[in-house]
Amino acid sequence: MQNASTPRVESVRPVLYTGAQRSRLEPELLVAGRLHGYAQALGNIGLFVGVLLLARNATSIWQISLLYVASGFALHRLFFPVHDCIHYALFPSRRENAFFGAILSGLLGTSFPAIRDQHLDHH
Repeated sequence: MQNASTPRVESVRPVLYTGAQRSRLEPELLVAGRLHGYAQALGNIGLFVGVLLLARNATSIWQISLLYVASGFALHRLFFPVHDCIHYALFPSRRENAFFGAILSGLLGTSFPAIRDQHLDHH
């Protein structure tokens, strides 16, 4: 029970955009763009491949440790475009979303239909 001398602590929650707030966002932010989609998908694949190529030449324990952490970040980054592909929001066409979703999901060690079904169940 709070008394007058105890300060009230506000809960820290992320801002979620309601329909009215979403309509005030820049329209370009809400439209799937092909250039943006390719940059997201190929950029994150490039980051992952780059970490793997560096790992090939790692010789010391500190290099291996650093690349272990970097590979975790790179794998984590791969999920962001997968998430947008799941909602068919990364590219303008469903076909491109399904294609890149399958490639990116494969790099994460799963299939696109499996990760999509699991994610959409959460919604």
